[in-house]
Amino acid sequence: MNLPSARPRIPRTATYEERAIALAKRLGIDIPREPLTDAQWLTLWVGIGKMLLRIEPPAPRTLQTLWADIGMYLAELSEPEFQWGPGRRPGSKSRKPRTLVHAVSQAAIRQRRSRERKRLADQ
Repeated sequence: MNLPSARPRIPRTATYEERAIALAKRLGIDIPREPLTDAQWLTLWVGIGKMLLRIEPPAPRTLQTLWADIGMYLAELSEPEFQWGPGRRPGSKSRKPRTLVHAVSQAAIRQRRSRERKRLADQ
């Protein structure tokens, strides 16, 4: 008992182009009259690719965010506006902290001042 299969059988001797046209017909893609030009083959394969790999196109805001991230990364990587100039970076090896954290107790603040006074007196 031969049941019709969902997919038509393609003979092994079929060429690459014949296979592509059969696949496009099965996927419901409009096929121009043969012989196809190179541009028509390209369009046909684009249609096949879009049908086989169904990806939602990114929303414009998402695409803008992606390009913004790429731009920021590349700018920070090599552009002179984002490179450190001469001298050391702020806060590196500084003797006195710029701002005290709220968690620092009054006793710690007194001790720091006392050490700073001793350092100034030794110089």
